[in-house]
Amino acid sequence: MTKYNKIPFHIKVINWYLKRPIICDTVFTIVLLFALLVLQKKGLVSTFDCEIIKSLNSDLISTSISLAGFILASLTIIVTFKDSVTSRNIDIQDSKKNQNGRDLFFLSKHYYPTVNIFYRASLILLLIFFLLAIVKVINNNLDNEIYSLIIIGSLIIIVTTVFRNLYLLLQIIKLQNQEVKKTDE
Repeated sequence: MTKYNKIPFHIKVINWYLKRPIICDTVFTIVLLFALLVLQKKGLVSTFDCEIIKSLNSDLISTSISLAGFILASLTIIVTFKDSVTSRNIDIQDSKKNQNGRDLFFLSKHYYPTVNIFYRASLILLLIFFLLAIVKVINNNLDNEIYSLIIIGSLIIIVTTVFRNLYLLLQIIKLQNQEVKKTDE
């Protein structure tokens, strides 16, 4: 039995999702928007008020650019810490004995995938910002239903991006907590 087969199924799914977040989020958003359209056509959900959608668009523009800035600042901090660890010429074997959880994280195989996830999230949020800004400018030329779907789809993608990054952050905190427990014993 290989090492990969010993990994629980839910971890395999999460790993697959973290490697392909744009595809997964897009498919998830399309499915939810399609379900919303079906529910609206059947009269189970009312159509959205155009003024509420316009207000939501303005809020999402602010939110997406703020979150993108926050993630870029976080990436800057992560890269700076990584430089600090590598400048001390610590190797992974030595760090297992003498270093903290942060050093182990920066020297592990998980560092670059983590940075990549945060980097992609900032790109997604910047693209959402540009999309929403363009939609706000040309909203008079768009059908209200299409306008609503773009805004709701953007909201879903922002939420999934934030949840993905929060999940990753919690995993890093768990890793550090495990290291603290090991050093306390």
